[in-house]
Amino acid sequence: RPPSSQLRPCVAAAAAALQGLAVQLLRRLRGGERLEAARAAQAAAAGDLSVLDLFVYPNEHAGLANMTVCFSLSLCEQAPLPTSQQAESCRAVHRRAHADPGLLTLTLASRVPGLQVLDRATATWVDAEALCVGEEEVLVLCGESLHLFSAGRYEASLHRVRHADGPRTSCVFELRAHAVPSPEEE
Repeated sequence: RPPSSQLRPCVAAAAAALQGLAVQLLRRLRGGERLEAARAAQAAAAGDLSVLDLFVYPNEHAGLANMTVCFSLSLCEQAPLPTSQQAESCRAVHRRAHADPGLLTLTLASRVPGLQVLDRATATWVDAEALCVGEEEVLVLCGESLHLFSAGRYEASLHRVRHADGPRTSCVFELRAHAVPSPEEE
């Protein structure tokens, strides 16, 4: 088990790499350059609200079936999320259907599948990680802020975590903004 002094730089590097990828993807979307410019200005002025979370879901046969453990790294050094807000965020995600509040969510494919995304066209839940080639894959979900900014062009991804055959770890990066500019103009 590495000491936290060795682990912190690794986690910070992972967060920076995932943020870089999220920003690249955001810029490629219609209106994305304008949205990223606004997000970056807000982050510079008031701190970055983006967050890297690690969720550990025990399997349904474990004694902790109704418990989710969450470790969170806020990218906002000046104003980190209070512990109570982090705990509430973890409880809200626990296996229930939800859309993330941010712009984009990047989820590393888990060795133990469990992430399901709603296919709105067929109203069925799709095992997203089953579509991945391996653990090198990154799943990208649209958040509610991107949905608002795009005036509905990009739907917020409704997703949930189902019970898995074994304990499941999920590494999630959420690109967030303090506020989004008015919806893009056609």
